[in-house]
Amino acid sequence: MFFLDSIKRSLYMIVPFAAYYVMYALFTSIGKLIYGMAVADGGETADFMRAHAQSYKSWSAVCVYVLLVIGLWILFNKSDPLENRLIKEKKGFIRILLNVFFFGGSAAVFLNILAGYIVDLLKIDTSGTSSFNTDTPFVPGLLLFVFLSPLVEEMTFRWLTFGRIKKNINVPAALVVSSLFFGVIHGDAVKAVYAFIMGFIMALIYQLSGTFVLAVVFHMAANAFIFIPPYMLKGGGASEGAGLATGVVMLLLSVVFGWLVYGGTKKEQ
Repeated sequence: MFFLDSIKRSLYMIVPFAAYYVMYALFTSIGKLIYGMAVADGGETADFMRAHAQSYKSWSAVCVYVLLVIGLWILFNKSDPLENRLIKEKKGFIRILLNVFFFGGSAAVFLNILAGYIVDLLKIDTSGTSSFNTDTPFVPGLLLFVFLSPLVEEMTFRWLTFGRIKKNINVPAALVVSSLFFGVIHGDAVKAVYAFIMGFIMALIYQLSGTFVLAVVFHMAANAFIFIPPYMLKGGGASEGAGLATGVVMLLLSVVFGWLVYGGTKKEQ
């Protein structure tokens, strides 16, 4: 009986993670099928699709993530109610929201700069890994990386995975395991460590504030601070000294805004 109960509890905790992957694979396959059918017959349609393959891929990904938001909400909204305590109580919410936004942005920039130095120091080959890049059209890229991807990932890993593990085991286990899952989906070791740290912070924000929206805002800010600057600096670059100085500044800002977020959420509890 204990064995069966353990299996049920384990399945209950990983169902959202599995649902995310199944729906993602299904919707992505449909997008690829549509593209394949469009280019199979040849003619002007095929030529147009091939010429705009990157744009199609980007907008197709946007559609996939919109469907993921809808699918996750339909599947889990009733069984796993969202926590948004600070919004309901309206206690200093805007101030905390702004602190979370700048905390997310500064932490993301600092950790990315740090990761860059570690990669160079250890001579890690990252040529086969994917990242934000300016080949992606800006508008669908903005929608996907800054808004939809953070929302879907927060629904999957903080709202559902973290929430269910917390309910069935405890908060420390939920913080670590949900962050490990979040790190695993980001591919190579460097990104996995970055994602684990960021995932842990976002789960901690959700736990301390009882407000899912704050975790989403942190994630959106982090992605925005990484995604948008390359478009603004296209054709330019920064020296090693400038990168180091930026990293130090972002570390200090991360500490300041992180402390403000912690103090703000604790005060409003």
